[in-house]
Amino acid sequence: MESNWLSVHLFHAADLNRLLQLLVGPVVQQTGCPYFFIRYREGGQHIRLRLHVAPGSLTEIRRLLQDAAQAYFTAYPSCREKAFPTQQLQPNDTLQYIPYVRETSRYGNEQTMPLAEQQFGFSSAYVLKEINRIDPSSALMHAIRLNVITLQALRETPEHTLNICRRFIQGWLPRLYAPQEDRAQQEAYFLQRMEERFAFYAPALTRAATELWNGNVPETLQAFAAGNSHVFAQYKQLGIQQEQLGVIARSFLHMGHNRLGVANHDEAYIMYFTCKCLEHIYGIR
Repeated sequence: MESNWLSVHLFHAADLNRLLQLLVGPVVQQTGCPYFFIRYREGGQHIRLRLHVAPGSLTEIRRLLQDAAQAYFTAYPSCREKAFPTQQLQPNDTLQYIPYVRETSRYGNEQTMPLAEQQFGFSSAYVLKEINRIDPSSALMHAIRLNVITLQALRETPEHTLNICRRFIQGWLPRLYAPQEDRAQQEAYFLQRMEERFAFYAPALTRAATELWNGNVPETLQAFAAGNSHVFAQYKQLGIQQEQLGVIARSFLHMGHNRLGVANHDEAYIMYFTCKCLEHIYGIR
């Protein structure tokens, strides 16, 4: 019997880490379905949860979701602080069934899309397992760990791996710029700031990254590491070429940051730190 993705949007204006820990975590454990989630703001802050459900279980799982969501929103009501007249908002503290639109071209093709969804699942499972230890300050280290393991699983040359990091930085760094200021000057300024910040954290970060790169992966990350290795190997077996796979890897890295709750304006910093750790591992000075 074919399974399908059930797409559930959980609109909630308060702490999404708590919602993941107390609502999403127990629900996915009870259903036993393959799943993944992302954080999103369109229509109001919410979690987009996808569950791969067998048709015969759909009614039961919908009932479980409704009951769990109602109990959570009753126990932890939230209130939106600001109104956005130009934005169409969904009702707050609600569960909405909104169809899942696969980004097939972003992740390869029809054959490879299920592989991407597996990767989303490995990433989501790690974040849910660690969610009670993730906060804005610790999310940086979690993100660098996930980045290093993802890139190690890709098994590409140092040149190509570093190029993935550098293109990622180039794509996200402009989000820090003031529109009216000179872009080249701002790029130089922020890269200098990043270098200064990295120098402060370098001893701890490079030591931890080297351990991960050499295969000394803690138990909490082993399923994520093995899963990414399998996914990338399958992508290559299906004929996805190096350049396209690099683009797909950048999307995996970004969505990993999203699941951790990393703000978009911090993504360039995190990838800069990741890149510097890899340069250390490769012996590039």
